[in-house]
Amino acid sequence: MLWSFAIVSGLSPSVIHAVGMFTLVALSLLFRRRSKLINTILAAAFLSLLIDPNMLFEVGFQLSYAAVLSIAILAPWLQSMWCAKHKLLIWFRDTISVTLAAQIGVLPISLFYFHQFPGLFLVANIVLIPLVTFILFFSFVMVLFANIKFYHFKIALAYEWCIELMTGWVSKIAQFDYFFTDRISFGWLELCISYGFLFLFGWLHTKPTAKRIQVILITISGLLVVSIYSKLQLRPSELIIFHKTRHTIIGINNGQRITLYHDMNPDDIIDERLVSDYETGSGIKTIKPLPKQNLFEFNGKLWLVLDSMGINGAPNFEVNGMVITQSPRIHMDRWLDSLQPKIVIADGSNYKSFLDRWEASCRQKGVEFHRTDTQGAYIEIVKP
Repeated sequence: MLWSFAIVSGLSPSVIHAVGMFTLVALSLLFRRRSKLINTILAAAFLSLLIDPNMLFEVGFQLSYAAVLSIAILAPWLQSMWCAKHKLLIWFRDTISVTLAAQIGVLPISLFYFHQFPGLFLVANIVLIPLVTFILFFSFVMVLFANIKFYHFKIALAYEWCIELMTGWVSKIAQFDYFFTDRISFGWLELCISYGFLFLFGWLHTKPTAKRIQVILITISGLLVVSIYSKLQLRPSELIIFHKTRHTIIGINNGQRITLYHDMNPDDIIDERLVSDYETGSGIKTIKPLPKQNLFEFNGKLWLVLDSMGINGAPNFEVNGMVITQSPRIHMDRWLDSLQPKIVIADGSNYKSFLDRWEASCRQKGVEFHRTDTQGAYIEIVKP
């Protein structure tokens, strides 16, 4: 029955994980064999990957098993730090322990993919966990009542009130923006180091010995040296022609600061989603916005920006590349013969009919043509 539900629901990673866990527990009880929780979790993960190996690269699969493994390993240790006797205190302790353990397990993956951290996760879960549990139970009861054609207005009203309470609590928590941190730069190295620390902590917790402490200290020192070395390394310079409909954004990243040439409102460019995503991914902290210019230099080479304002005649000097914006009415063959660029880039501010005509002209002249509407942003990297 459980696997029938999993198939009907679409075999999502979380459903396969839960059904696989229950299946393995049921089999262990059937054969009267007790198994450790961690072994059961890993076996469920293996079973999920047998069904769909590509599931390993899904964010939901990674978050699901990272949370459950962290709960299985860290929650008992966190619970042992607070000896409670009253039932209400025990429930409160267990809720906090499970929430903290799950958050610790998924935090590196969350920072890697989403680059943000909710500071009020603990406050939110203290209310949401019991409320969601009650709603799920209430939903099951409502389905049973519907099958036997039993309906009572007060029951439906109470069910609706619980859902409104849950959504209202989430909305209330979301209003505290100052507890929410975003644009956190977190790459592969930070991800590996974070889980390396968690693994070493779990390894030490299972059997704390002097030899293990020495190994952990040496390993931590090595990880810190690698992290500091990577931070001190010279970063490559990059030229980025972003794709932005009806606007032009050209970025030059020198490894420490990115200069943006744009035609947008100066107050809007810093909060532009494309810019903020690039800032987070590259780890750049300084942005210098400037108005769009017809000429700029990158890696010692000259680039021409041609827009609808136009330039009186093609210049008599060569350029490395040409960026076309705002659909200028030009004779492409003449400009290619005069400037002899190695590449022509057309951003998202141009008409599609113009792009097709320019692309055909560049193809005849043997010049590379990059259009951001179909090929995405143009990025040129120069290593130090």
